[in-house]
Amino acid sequence: QFEANKDAQLCGNIEFPVRYVLAQVYQMEIAHAVKHGLYSRDLVGLVKSGACSIDNGCNADDMLYALSDSGGVFDFTVDVDNTAAHCVKYSAPTNYTGGPCFKVSLKMTVPDTGFEVLGFISEDRYL
Repeated sequence: QFEANKDAQLCGNIEFPVRYVLAQVYQMEIAHAVKHGLYSRDLVGLVKSGACSIDNGCNADDMLYALSDSGGVFDFTVDVDNTAAHCVKYSAPTNYTGGPCFKVSLKMTVPDTGFEVLGFISEDRYL
């Protein structure tokens, strides 16, 4: 972007894809929890169920690509505890002790470089 040559390759933030994908996973999980009272380990199923939509800031095509093999770029780990009662509860009836929890980690391996970027999200707190 600061290169004198307008044809120079752009250098983007290497963390952006991980942050972008995890933000969308969060939106899908919350949409699912609001509707069903539970989180899901099945991220592809969440996309296909409509939990990923532009209305909640989630791009289904991007998520399906990230969740596909995508050349081994993205590796997800999803941990859901729907029996927990100490995290935020988004669905009715509300419970003063809280609701279920989830944690998702994502490892992105940058093609042709071997660089790895790790990101994590969790809904393991009570508000």
